[in-house]
Amino acid sequence: MKTLNLFKSNLLKGLFVLALILYSCNKDNDGFDILDKMSDDELIEAIAKSSEKQEIDYNQLPSSAKNIINEDYETMTADISLKVEDLGYEVTMIDYTPLNVADKNEVYFNKNGRELVPEDKKSEKGKRKKKKNPFKFVFPVSFEMPDGSTITANDREGLKSLIKAWYDENPDSKEKPKLVYPVDLEFRGGKIVSVNNEEEMKKLRKKIKERQRSKKPFKFVFPVSFEMPDGSTITANDRKGLKSLIKAWYDENPDSKEKPKLIYPVDLDFGDGKIVTVNSEEEMKEIKEKLRERASQGQSNNGTKGR
Repeated sequence: MKTLNLFKSNLLKGLFVLALILYSCNKDNDGFDILDKMSDDELIEAIAKSSEKQEIDYNQLPSSAKNIINEDYETMTADISLKVEDLGYEVTMIDYTPLNVADKNEVYFNKNGRELVPEDKKSEKGKRKKKKNPFKFVFPVSFEMPDGSTITANDREGLKSLIKAWYDENPDSKEKPKLVYPVDLEFRGGKIVSVNNEEEMKKLRKKIKERQRSKKPFKFVFPVSFEMPDGSTITANDRKGLKSLIKAWYDENPDSKEKPKLIYPVDLDFGDGKIVTVNSEEEMKEIKEKLRERASQGQSNNGTKGR
């Protein structure tokens, strides 16, 4: 059985190599591009494992690939661009978001500049990219580089330029730079938070991730009503009003430990114009369970190499 499996494995590899050899003619007998028959995953693997990679200047990438990088990866910059003749391109990107400074990821394109997206990432396409960071650095900021030297930048573009220049001069370095503390972070709304050491930064990152995971994928379509523990009903026309009314009730009833009950039916807005009507607590539980399953599957997929 092992011999048979080995034979099948070698046969498949041989057929794949043969397909690439035949591609030297660029077209098969019907004029159909052989590479068009390959999935994005197969083409990514072929490019990644190719021994024929040649470094090229960023400007030699197809214009469509450069447009995708500029529009969809605005928090990153291209570090190394590689070309595999007749297959496509591999571009190593460096991240400059505060939480991921100097993280490197590879982006792949076919020979025409179309981005290649792994099957397990296609559902995320459109939601990923353009990372929305909850905060930004208050410049100037300093980083200790792997060789012990320090760089200080007065703005984001300066930070990108200095870090890229260092790695250009030290291409074999795999270590990331270390942020020099204390550092001030500006959150949306203008709130400034000072972080004094790596331990405080880790706690902040954990808190941010917990908040992101807890964000609901839907919102109420107002007005909505709740039955309070004393049997009274409150009705709100917006989220702020709801919070105010519920807080006022509990301020007047400080000993109450019960939660208010949502009055059905209620409409939920999932975005993109999708409205779902929920008629009972049982239906609401089913929706929440499905959302938990999807979130769990998403976290499992993110355990693989991410962007």
